[in-house]
Parts: sequence; structure tokens; C-alpha cells
Amino acid sequence: MEYSSQGTALCASETKEGTFKKLYGFYQFPDMGGDTDKLDVTNFNDKNKRTIDSKLADYGSLQFNFYYNRESADDASETDVLETYKYLKTAQSGGKSLWFKLTDPDGSYNRWKGGVSVKRTGAGVAEALKFTLTTTVESEMEESFE
Repeated sequence: MEYSSQGTALCASETKEGTFKKLYGFYQFPDMGGDTDKLDVTNFNDKNKRTIDSKLADYGSLQFNFYYNRESADDASETDVLETYKYLKTAQSGGKSLWFKLTDPDGSYNRWKGGVSVKRTGAGVAEALKFTLTTTVESEMEESFE
């Protein structure tokens, strides 16, 4: 059976085993897999280029998009969303890395430690206010299927 992304949660903590704080206003996440580099092993006797996997995953920078407003009356208040923004900006200003946990509705998750960069995105007339969290992966990307 297919799953809907509805109910996916992004949480953050200052420590790996600490209490994870739910980040409100979150509505879009990136691909969560890393591509491995290819190593060129072509020699002068080869008739074509040959490569092997390096076994080192490159996750790049992960961008998560947030609305800078209330999700819904049942889900989060405007205060929850504002607190999320302040929490992330405080980590960024202090040069702190955070542990992040992206949990799917089936209970599976990815967890990693990453640097924090937050910016408000541009908007036009009658558009929702948004911000983007960019995190650089500083640890192994843990994946769990519960």
C-alpha cells in the first residue's frame, strides 16, 4: 500500500539522544539519499573509461521549506511557527549545529547532525510568507525502518 506524505514531521535537538522539538510550518523536504562519487580507474590498456563507486555518500545541502504562518487551527498556532523560526535563527546565530530527524508517517526516519542556515524567502502581493532551512550534513545519515 502506498503512503501519503501527510503527517511527515521534522524535529531538531541539540543532542543526538535528546528530546526532539517539532518544527512547525514545514511543508516540503528534499531527497534524502546521497549519491556516491565515481572513481576513475581507467588505465592505458582499457578501450573505454571505467569507474568504481567510492562508497562515500554526498548528501549536499538539504533544504526544507516552511510557511511563516499558522498551519491550521488543529495543528499549530502562529506562536509555534514563530518559535520554530526563532529556534533555528538562534542556532544559526550561535554557530550551533543541531541533530535533525525527519520522520515519515510509517515511523521510518532519517537522522543527522547538521549546520543551520535560515532565510526568509521573497514574496509578492498576496503570497504566503515563507522561510527556508538549509542544513549541511556533518554526520552519518542514519536511516531507520521501524
